[in-house]
Amino acid sequence: MVILTTLQAQDFSDAGGDAASGRMTFPIYAPESSRIVTLLALVFWSVFLGQVWELGPALQAGFVALGCMIGLRYYLYRSVNEDKKSYVLFNVGSLYFT
Repeated sequence: MVILTTLQAQDFSDAGGDAASGRMTFPIYAPESSRIVTLLALVFWSVFLGQVWELGPALQAGFVALGCMIGLRYYLYRSVNEDKKSYVLFNVGSLYFT
């Protein structure tokens, strides 16, 4: 499920190219819903993985805040350039905590 979340997060910045090639991705099929699902998935994974990894209260709070921030970026900032920035932050956050 984490991999599917990552694939979806990556698809936002290339929605135009995917649509031009006839590829149907969730961000193309349901642009608003896919952003809401991404926001909720990032918050969920932040809480869930923080518990699994037993991060402790302060680190858990930071991890959840990072997930919320990135999820909100995907929801609020919708240009191709902003989606690319959000995906970079998504990966930096993932690398830092895994």
